[in-house]
Amino acid sequence: MRSLRCAGLIVAITWGVIGLVGCGGGNPKKVANAFVAAMRDSNSTKAAQYWEYITYAREQNPDWDDIAKGQRNLIIKELQKKRAQELEYWQRYFPIGCKVSEVMVQGDKAIAGLTDARANEIHLIKVDNRWYVNEVK
Repeated sequence: MRSLRCAGLIVAITWGVIGLVGCGGGNPKKVANAFVAAMRDSNSTKAAQYWEYITYAREQNPDWDDIAKGQRNLIIKELQKKRAQELEYWQRYFPIGCKVSEVMVQGDKAIAGLTDARANEIHLIKVDNRWYVNEVK
């Protein structure tokens, strides 16, 4: 019974850490679709999980790789909170009918075109083999 509780705790901690560093994915179209769905649902907190933070964090913290993982996760969490607040403004650009029409991939960058939206496209970037949103136009 005790080992079962320990295993459950390990799983919970693992999912908590994954939740802090974001929900990027292996496919840019899936990430774009998930981001659009969150924005259509007025869930800026969820949409912010698909945003890319590592590049910005490294630019602001030259010693990023030397910072303890727990501290890096706290930095990412704070960046996600700020991004969620910024994305609240952009929610009106993603009405109910908004969809990802096509995704053009060039190396580690992709552009997802949008239909029936006030925003025209979502830019994505691949970091550590995962795709993240990094701009809305």
